[in-house]
Amino acid sequence: MAIIKPNNNTISAITALPFGTGKVLQVVSTAKVDQFSTSSTSYTDITGLSVAITPSATSSKIYVMANFMGGSDSGSGYPAFKMLRGSTAINTGTLAGARVDGFLHMNIYNADTNTGMSISTAFLDSPNTTSETTYKIQTKQSGGNIIRIGAGGNDNAQSAYVRSASIITVMEVSA
Repeated sequence: MAIIKPNNNTISAITALPFGTGKVLQVVSTAKVDQFSTSSTSYTDITGLSVAITPSATSSKIYVMANFMGGSDSGSGYPAFKMLRGSTAINTGTLAGARVDGFLHMNIYNADTNTGMSISTAFLDSPNTTSETTYKIQTKQSGGNIIRIGAGGNDNAQSAYVRSASIITVMEVSA
């Protein structure tokens, strides 16, 4: 297979893709390798699943990506997740009635509470600032249940179950 070199440049000389106007100016990532659990019915920060970036221009966009595993200790757990810029919720839909705000309200309804589900989200934000900005993920659980991040619901120490890293990455993209 031939390597395509945009505008006849060497691969190392390419600083932006030949389509679109944005360039990636910086990338910051945090990997959380320990586990987190909560039974809170109010949104709470997932400790360690946050990242700070200082945009170089107010016109810059910030592309936020998060990937982690979550599990509930109950076969009928209903955890919800929210992404925030500082204290402002982003990546949410329009609220109506008693619905939960956030990017995911999942129904972990299976008999094997040792398993977890892969959760991924991405959002292109316009923070309009050059001040340091922190992005983070929060979670809450339905009454009486426990949500675990980075492990299955019960986190049993058996060879059939995994623990995983939780990652949040932000990229500054020029306008």
